[in-house]
Amino acid sequence: MKKLYSALMTAFNEDGSVNLDGVREMVRYNIDVNHIDGLYVGGSTGETFMLSTEEKRVSSRLLMKKLLAKHILLLK
Repeated sequence: MKKLYSALMTAFNEDGSVNLDGVREMVRYNIDVNHIDGLYVGGSTGETFMLSTEEKRVSSRLLMKKLLAKHILLLK
């Protein structure tokens, strides 16, 4: 059985901080509209170098809470 994975971009606010509501919205869109089986996060779209260690932790925790029950999460 084949699985569909999507590279998740990081949403940012105008001040450069991570927009967690935007991240949640992209996760919902990928799951509900694109029917993905998992997300690849943290390096696939090039913005990871802009994130602090704390921003990576917060984003990862948010994604784990949203996805681990039914979807696969690949973190870099």
